Amino acid sequence: MLRAIAKQLLLTWACVTCCSGARGAETPSTSSEKEAREVDRILAERYPIRPVTPLGEFVTDYSKLPEKLIPETVKLLVPTVLSIPDGGASKTIEAGQTALLIKITKTEVTLGDLKNREMVGSAKVDDTDLKERAEFLYRSILDTSNKEALEQREVMRPKVLAHLRGEPESRPQNSLSGFNPKSYGRDFTGDYFPEIRNGLGEKRDHEIPLGPLGGKALVLYGGKEASISELWPEGPGAKAGLQLGDRILKAGGTTFKSYSSKSGGSPEGFPKAIGLAMIEAQATGQPLELSIDRAGDELQLRIELAHLPDFSDTFPSDCERSAFMLKAAAEYLADQQKSDGTWHAQDYGNAWCALSLLATGDKQYAKQIKTTARHLATKYEIKANPSHEDLIATHRGALDNWRHCMVGIFLAEYLLATGDTSVAPALEACCRRIEARLQPGSGRLGHQTTNLPYKGTGLVIINVQAHIMWALAANINGMEWDWDPWELSFKSVTDAMRVPGAVGYSVRSPGAFQSGTRSGAMATALTLADREKSMRGKMGDWLSSTRIEFPNTHAMTSLGIVYGFMGIKNADPKAMQDCYDDYRWMFSLTTPPNARQGTYYYGCRANHTGDKYLKRRLVANWVTIMTLSTHRSDTLWIFGNRKRDWY
Repeated sequence: MLRAIAKQLLLTWACVTCCSGARGAETPSTSSEKEAREVDRILAERYPIRPVTPLGEFVTDYSKLPEKLIPETVKLLVPTVLSIPDGGASKTIEAGQTALLIKITKTEVTLGDLKNREMVGSAKVDDTDLKERAEFLYRSILDTSNKEALEQREVMRPKVLAHLRGEPESRPQNSLSGFNPKSYGRDFTGDYFPEIRNGLGEKRDHEIPLGPLGGKALVLYGGKEASISELWPEGPGAKAGLQLGDRILKAGGTTFKSYSSKSGGSPEGFPKAIGLAMIEAQATGQPLELSIDRAGDELQLRIELAHLPDFSDTFPSDCERSAFMLKAAAEYLADQQKSDGTWHAQDYGNAWCALSLLATGDKQYAKQIKTTARHLATKYEIKANPSHEDLIATHRGALDNWRHCMVGIFLAEYLLATGDTSVAPALEACCRRIEARLQPGSGRLGHQTTNLPYKGTGLVIINVQAHIMWALAANINGMEWDWDPWELSFKSVTDAMRVPGAVGYSVRSPGAFQSGTRSGAMATALTLADREKSMRGKMGDWLSSTRIEFPNTHAMTSLGIVYGFMGIKNADPKAMQDCYDDYRWMFSLTTPPNARQGTYYYGCRANHTGDKYLKRRLVANWVTIMTLSTHRSDTLWIFGNRKRDWY
């Protein structure tokens, strides 16, 4: 995007300069000033400074505060009684003392005792300093964001100026050339996959893969370091002398920033810093320099990593590194497929694996894709003229609705890509089963057939995936389509939207927490169906503003990342490049020491049991393929393609 803008500005500038010849040539200082103004304009457009408007001017209901603006504690302005429910002990918290903030309503807050969590009480919002603390968090976030924007402007200024002048792109000093994908990691042979510990139960730490270093590390919430929790004996880290329990204090002599104490916080701190440090080391051929604490002694280590080029400015377009990563992931999935077209996974995962191979557009995977499509079509097709009882009967056991939605999405994309109508009956069966299982009146769906979990509130994540399936099917020639089920299901989606653009977990939980998955999927469905343009715009704005939190997704980090990227592509494509740029660190952490290992899995800080059920090693590879392919508009329809039989 930057290159295109700069090129257009250069052409405009050249035309103005040429046409001004009749009026007299500009002086060098005038030309230089105009050039500087153009650079400033481009940088200001791409890295805007957000004005600091007092929070109270646009927030009247503090129960709708985003999670990042909700403090963990508040100070009481009046004495407040806390007690254990059902006649238990009680105590008075005096004015000026602090209490835990448990819940916020429009006028009151629920509070807890700092030492005894069983003691709770309530107070008016105005009888606490909630508003002041929220204002402080809000201004801190804005200040950090604006500071980073100014820093990015200075980093990018030479590149923009070079583009304006038509100068060739400069390369990092000491950058290596002649990258050969086949020789990547040849000094680190063998198989390794870091099994990231699940954070179920909101543990106050986060385990992450260490990519080309070969291992994994544990990062504490609010911490400025990380400890080595596992090492691959044949990997670069272990060979350079890194040991279990070592605490990494610095990378390249720089101390890490604090890692957010919020479960949905940003990667700022160790994860982002170590990821970017490994990118630089791999691109320049220089060792990764780490300062570590081992039993109280500070040591310096220099670790040689396998060479990989840096990401391009247009990453993942025209990017040698991302092309290598995508190919490695696709080769791994193709190699793991069984003869019947499945993987060692449930059909939901089988469909994602095959869909990701289709997303590459590489016809060398045609046989694998077709085998999966025919296998699933045979398995999910039903008899002609099924009864309502047939449609709502359990077909595949637990999580039946999940499977039908994802199998339907894959079969629809496969049919649009190949014209293979043999899968059409199974696709229609998937669509009709989900339609029949919508709860009358509310349009809600649950994990399995007509059973609605959590006191009948349903799960909106099922609805939004059903909408993608239906929208794809509606674009297939010859398929009869009825929009009534769409409207009924859409009611469940809108009922779960409290924050504009953010689709909530359910009608009972309509907040914006962990909404990247649902909003991204729904924005994609609405784009495919060409409906609700205003809502799509709001979804695009919300997704763009919260894009760094896509991995923060309940049970399935994979869906937060994939549907988050997909939603931005469909609802706010202008932000696509910035979204990719924000995740370079993550793609570094998931790149193994050698290509034969495919891709590593990056999980959210909390619960990612869903990805465990789907087999994280498979999940890791289809996530890489789907995210690195999202920018394309020549393969999947969910990415923007509108050609039939393109494959």
